[in-house]
Amino acid sequence: METAFLKVTSNVIAQMENAINQEQIAIKSNSELLKKEFSNANRNNLISIQLANAVTLKLGDTGAIWRSQNNEHKKEFDSMFRLLSEYPDIEFEFICSVG
Repeated sequence: METAFLKVTSNVIAQMENAINQEQIAIKSNSELLKKEFSNANRNNLISIQLANAVTLKLGDTGAIWRSQNNEHKKEFDSMFRLLSEYPDIEFEFICSVG
């Protein structure tokens, strides 16, 4: 079972006060499989990930999930962002799969 670590940083929260479209969730994994998949993500190659066997998001950056890249999943993104931003800089570990 592969896992990924997600967090909203205090820097992102501070940036949101001065700029729009800065909502992002940092993501990383110790899994070699997930690291390889994440390394292929970019704005032209969005990778679909599923967290906790329930939440689907698009990864378009090697280290961040951006709200602007999750138009189809805004509700899921906003819910995850809201939870993680309540605990800035704390990593949450989730079961994660790609595809």
